[in-house]
Amino acid sequence: MVTDQKGAKNSTLNIMELDITNNLSEKQGERGSSSTQHSELQRPEESTDATRSERPQRTIVKPACYKDENFISTYSCFFAGPIDDEEPHTFEEAKGNKEWELAMDDEMKALEKNQTWSLASKPKDVQPVSCKWVYKIKRKADGSVERHKARLVARGFSQKYGEDYEETFSPVAKMISVHMVLALAALHDWKLWQLDVKNAFLYGELDKDIYMEQPPGYVSNSHPNYVCKLKKAFYGLKQASRAWYGKISQYLQFCGYQASNSDPSLFVKKQGSLHLVVLLYVDDMIITSNDEMEVDKLQDELAIRCDIKKWSYITFLG
Repeated sequence: MVTDQKGAKNSTLNIMELDITNNLSEKQGERGSSSTQHSELQRPEESTDATRSERPQRTIVKPACYKDENFISTYSCFFAGPIDDEEPHTFEEAKGNKEWELAMDDEMKALEKNQTWSLASKPKDVQPVSCKWVYKIKRKADGSVERHKARLVARGFSQKYGEDYEETFSPVAKMISVHMVLALAALHDWKLWQLDVKNAFLYGELDKDIYMEQPPGYVSNSHPNYVCKLKKAFYGLKQASRAWYGKISQYLQFCGYQASNSDPSLFVKKQGSLHLVVLLYVDDMIITSNDEMEVDKLQDELAIRCDIKKWSYITFLG
């Protein structure tokens, strides 16, 4: 009896399996027929080629070029580069141009006045840092040319960590601090001043001996094989911004200012009823106070130690 029941069960299972396989084969057959029909519908490629050839070809039109002198002169200050005047990329390109040569002479005079370097023989096992000229056309708000500026910069990518530099971080004013200073001046009806320190990075002090190649076009005739031993921080060096911040922050703290804990670029001086706020933005300063005489005193003291440019209105905020 037991064997009969097992045999019946096995036969029942076999019948069910056959039904399932038959159903699957029928469905696959239907799918196959539908796919063949679909392929037959798409088979005639001649008709698609004919329709493609019948389609009209679209003509490619170049975008229109507008030459509006009024538009260019008014809004050229918003363009990334100059429109009609070209800026040279190398010293060879700038050589022979009177304006760029005068700009390079002014830069060299500023470097000599600041005693940025001294010529010395190259030490053994020392690879001097290379340098290059960077040229920029400074423009006014209306887009007209203000002056030609040439900057001698060191190629900091050739410096080696641990030999030429260590720490490079330098704080920059936060935009919320800028908003706070402007709001404070508007709330108390205080005046705002902006100071621009010319060649600010050259006032920083270096803590390592750095040698640089002589600038292109200004190689010493008496010592052409000498290199420049830097005495001050230099544009392009990795630690230049940090050295400048350390110099100016040290002076402001010596004058009685306190750096903010939330923003190291914000300095505040409070003595009795006197309130004076100085905000550093790299080589620019925003100053506001309730005492104009104290601001004039600060400007005079800074003018003794560095070359500053006073602005009647704030210009560096974008």
